[in-house]
Amino acid sequence: MFDDFVKKVQAKFLHFTFEIDKAEIESGSSWLDIFAGNEVITVEYRPNLGFGIHKGKSNDYGNGPDEVFRDENLIIARLEAILVAHKTDIRLKELQEMFGETHTASHETKVMPQPENFVKSHGGSLEIKAHFEECDVPISIGPTN
Repeated sequence: MFDDFVKKVQAKFLHFTFEIDKAEIESGSSWLDIFAGNEVITVEYRPNLGFGIHKGKSNDYGNGPDEVFRDENLIIARLEAILVAHKTDIRLKELQEMFGETHTASHETKVMPQPENFVKSHGGSLEIKAHFEECDVPISIGPTN
């Protein structure tokens, strides 16, 4: 699967340079570095878990990926947003577009969708994290336990 993914990415993003580091064991992580000028986007592939995007922060060694995708088409669309449109942060509008929803559908009902409602309608859950120099911690937005 990783080899096919790499071929698709290389064919779609012809103007970028790539470095591939395949897993030595079948269950290990494989890596694809995409060089875009002086920036590096790294895609990690783990069998049975999917694809993770690491956005190249110099001080995040050992941290997990910034974004995780289990669908090959979604990660390729996300890479296009990052590499071509330079959208490093994902907004609700881009997330809706990735899932095939249009922004105009929200305007027809004259109701702006709330992120939590959109995420739940697609079977997801919303997480908020606070990033500090000392730690990264999730913040609960629900009722107290």
